[in-house]
Amino acid sequence: MACVVSAPTFRLEAVKSRGAACGARSGSCIVMANSPVNFLDFSVRHSGLDSLAVRRSFLCHHSFSQKVSYRVRAAAVTASPTFLDNAEERKLLAEKYGFMQIGKPLPDNITMKDIMDTLPKKLFEIDDMKAWRSVLISVTSYALGIFMIAKAPWYLLPLAWAWTGTAITGFFVIGHDCAHKAFSRNKLVEDIVGTLAFLPLIYPYEPWRFKHDRHHAKTNMLVPYYTFHFSFLIFAFLILDSLETEHLQELYSSSLSIHNRFSNNIIDDYYVLSEDTAWHPVMRDEFESSPLMRKAIIYGYGPLKTWMSITHWLIWHFNLKKFRPAEIGRVKTSLACVFAFMAIGWPLIIYKTGITGWIKFWLMPWLGYHFWMSTFTMVHHTAPHIPFKTSDEWNAAQAQLNGTVHCNYPRWIEILCHDINVHIPHHISSRIPSYNLREAHKVLQDNWGEYLNEGNWNWRLMKTILTVCHVYDHERYYVPFDEIAPDESYPIQFLKETMPDYA
Repeated sequence: MACVVSAPTFRLEAVKSRGAACGARSGSCIVMANSPVNFLDFSVRHSGLDSLAVRRSFLCHHSFSQKVSYRVRAAAVTASPTFLDNAEERKLLAEKYGFMQIGKPLPDNITMKDIMDTLPKKLFEIDDMKAWRSVLISVTSYALGIFMIAKAPWYLLPLAWAWTGTAITGFFVIGHDCAHKAFSRNKLVEDIVGTLAFLPLIYPYEPWRFKHDRHHAKTNMLVPYYTFHFSFLIFAFLILDSLETEHLQELYSSSLSIHNRFSNNIIDDYYVLSEDTAWHPVMRDEFESSPLMRKAIIYGYGPLKTWMSITHWLIWHFNLKKFRPAEIGRVKTSLACVFAFMAIGWPLIIYKTGITGWIKFWLMPWLGYHFWMSTFTMVHHTAPHIPFKTSDEWNAAQAQLNGTVHCNYPRWIEILCHDINVHIPHHISSRIPSYNLREAHKVLQDNWGEYLNEGNWNWRLMKTILTVCHVYDHERYYVPFDEIAPDESYPIQFLKETMPDYA
């Protein structure tokens, strides 16, 4: 693929929060910079010193808003791999990856309207009794879990935590329905129930809702990479303050390298998801940016991937700068609710049960919830044959019907999680209530069954995701870490050797 892109221009507004600490006068300034290096050099000129420490200090004491402009003059489109057109090849791949079925490519002329027209209107109807029954199931199953934790001997605590973590995942699904206007006909009721359902998870409801809506609008869509890398660079400098100087220098140098390649129009791999998600592939230059970052990515997308939603939760839902001005008011309200819950709920738990009680009754079930949050999300959208596409080649019907996976889990998990695993109809229309998803999926099977990706949750499926689906490649979709950096990919080799291969 070849593109010609004009050099990006950044408009950076730096507002002093602690000017004296930086050795610079207070006030505000506007900087025009055509690269991260020029931007960092500004901090040196502004402080009058020439050191990496001052660069870091400047970043740590300022807040930034970033606008990026670029023009794409040409882009190539990659067709679906021909092997997916062959039924026998798809059958072999399904067995290899741990799927029951890999769907054939959806024709380009099929639209979302064509698919929507096959769904009966009754599937979109809200049933108050069924909605509140879901709440009753989640509340009672969670209460039972807390009782089991309180009464279980130490050797049965993992089972109690597994049950309770699964039960509070049901809280998330209820809030999920509220966010999609699929719980009640009353918007205020949905906002209240959604906020309350998310509170035990320490999840701010409105920030999640805004980000999640964009995920549905642009599932598996890629945009130019430079925007992401610059944001990541700033984040790295702000968060990794304890790193040694040479590690900071690695990040600084990698930004210069990427800027130079971008300016020279060598941008074959410079794409990321239009919205950050928990299942996005790693970009090659991100992976190769520094040894420290490479190690973190290998662990995060390997053995720790079933808890990667914690990182997503932390980075994407508490920063006001990630939201539009019209969204800020509702975001602040949600954040206030979450912080109030933490300020009141956590001390009460600790007062009654001690720190060990907080770990037993809240932290461990919360980690169980994030296991399911991460697992459901990556299984829904991650497979070696599911592509990520640039906006000019992206097709909504293909992304939602062909690019989403239906996965069956043990029935007790599906009941406690309100059928969130029945995910393809949810991507066809997010207005379908969770209690109608199974019937909607049956309709899709009857009308579009040959195009669906379906599987049972099994070791081989998870092993494929954790050991194969790593670095983005435009032609192959994914390249495993151990193919690019075999000497550093021992966590991936460990998973390959120890994870069972049962399907």
